[in-house]
Amino acid sequence: MDVPLAIWTPIMNLLKPRIGEARDVIHINCYPFWKGCDMNYALLYIKDMYQRALLAGNGKKVIILEMGWPYQGHQSGRGLTLL
Repeated sequence: MDVPLAIWTPIMNLLKPRIGEARDVIHINCYPFWKGCDMNYALLYIKDMYQRALLAGNGKKVIILEMGWPYQGHQSGRGLTLL
């Protein structure tokens, strides 16, 4: 049976060759708020993370599983909630 293997891992683990080689598809989550990103740069952050995953994956398919921005709560670095 030929079933593609996909596991989620933090982006820094993609730099470890054995983890990248063991999968067929790369899944990533992008939460710029929790990395202290300014809301005005959130889309650039997500695009950057996607490009990093593409490079680390050596041509493997990359899927963004989750992304978002909280509408309430506390500040995270330069990230402010929407309300």
